[in-house]
Amino acid sequence: MADIDIREATVADLESWVALRLALWPDNQRETLVEECHELVADPHQVAFIAWADDRPIGLVEGALRGSTRQPYGHVEGWYVDSNWRGDKVAYELMDVLEDWFLHNWIETAYSDTNNDYPLSPRAHDKAGYEEVAMIRVFRKTLK
Repeated sequence: MADIDIREATVADLESWVALRLALWPDNQRETLVEECHELVADPHQVAFIAWADDRPIGLVEGALRGSTRQPYGHVEGWYVDSNWRGDKVAYELMDVLEDWFLHNWIETAYSDTNNDYPLSPRAHDKAGYEEVAMIRVFRKTLK
């Protein structure tokens, strides 16, 4: 088994980073994801970590500091592991690194969300120690 190296994403990782983001969010435009990576790197309230195996990107977690100064919290913005590496604890190692970053920034509560497009996500969150606190249904009406 390959050694796993997890490190903070930089602009130097852009091609690999965007490839992971496209795997997680395939309906998004590549150009939009590239722009978001540049914004994320420039924002001290956001971070991304990439997991590497033999210099190949195999996973990603992105997070942000949110909330007010009175009630700040960390938010998991995206969490993805290549299907060949699922079940090998890579996902939880990524989450641990992000949670350490939250703690380093004085954040003691982390939130994450998902939807029906990610059927594996609820179980993965549960295994990572997250508890479900709400189910949101959103409605839309086109007005004429």
